[in-house]
Amino acid sequence: MDKQLMDQYGQMLEQYVHTQDEHVLDQTREISRAFMREQIGLEEAIGYHLDKIGQQVELPPLWKKSFQFLIEFVVYYSVAFREREELIQSRTQLLEELTLAADVQKSLLPNMEQLDMPDGTEIGVVSEAARKVSGDFYNILPTERGVKLLVADVAGKSMPAAILMSTIKFTMDSVLVHSQNPHMALHALNRFIVQNSEASMFITMFWGKYMQSKERFYYSSAGHEPALLYKAKHNRFRDISTDGAALGLSTRFTYKTRSVKLEPGDFVLMYTDGVTESRQPDVIDSNRKLRRWLREIDLTQRAQAIVEELHRYVAAENGYETPDDQTMLLFRRSPS
Repeated sequence: MDKQLMDQYGQMLEQYVHTQDEHVLDQTREISRAFMREQIGLEEAIGYHLDKIGQQVELPPLWKKSFQFLIEFVVYYSVAFREREELIQSRTQLLEELTLAADVQKSLLPNMEQLDMPDGTEIGVVSEAARKVSGDFYNILPTERGVKLLVADVAGKSMPAAILMSTIKFTMDSVLVHSQNPHMALHALNRFIVQNSEASMFITMFWGKYMQSKERFYYSSAGHEPALLYKAKHNRFRDISTDGAALGLSTRFTYKTRSVKLEPGDFVLMYTDGVTESRQPDVIDSNRKLRRWLREIDLTQRAQAIVEELHRYVAAENGYETPDDQTMLLFRRSPS
């Protein structure tokens, strides 16, 4: 303890007790700052204060006990206060880092306004993160012959999932450009993910490709939710999917490509499990609610309007909370 500083405190205390001079109170601001610079704890200051008063007068036992109680309280309060300040500082830093990560992640997604979709096709996308960053991902690549697109979901939430998705994003871009068939794209991505990620991390993915000249939609799935196909002519829905394990588990797995003809007005809705996941433990997840809601929606709207309205149904079902990342991508062959 700084003896000179404590002597100064003692002199100020004695002067104020005898004079009640308010100028002395004004000086306490500076000495309190000096205490902080010298890292003198509040409990030390109170203890010295008690000793100094005791040198002047005989304090009643009750006063002494009350000061001792106050000192003990201040000790624990100071510890708790420092821990709280450190926690707030860490949380603030984490939120800043998550905000930066979210901005980076959004920059990796396709710019919907700049997409040059093939004539006679439409696209609509809604993607909402449960937290600052998302484990969901989607990509869309218009080509001279049609369009390639995918929806993916990394196991887990928040930062680890987002980091893995960001890490493989550029590999996905390359595969998206050069792959001829969806199952070949999944094969290539699976090898990369197995070699470059932790064993506990895996990705489900639905990969599609529309060839305009053949009017066919080719697709392959890696353990992902089945896409929902709508046939406008018959006003019917059906699931489309293929067998295939999630990416990142083993290079021994194989994938298959299937296709379906898309007529005017037909669409394919791809989505992540956060859209259809039931909040009731005894209810099996399915897309039956999506089918019911789509029948209540005006399907003559543009694809983006349809998927936005559908998402409002999903939000209402979840009490306008987002317990898991949610992504929906609707690709449609425009009505004649």
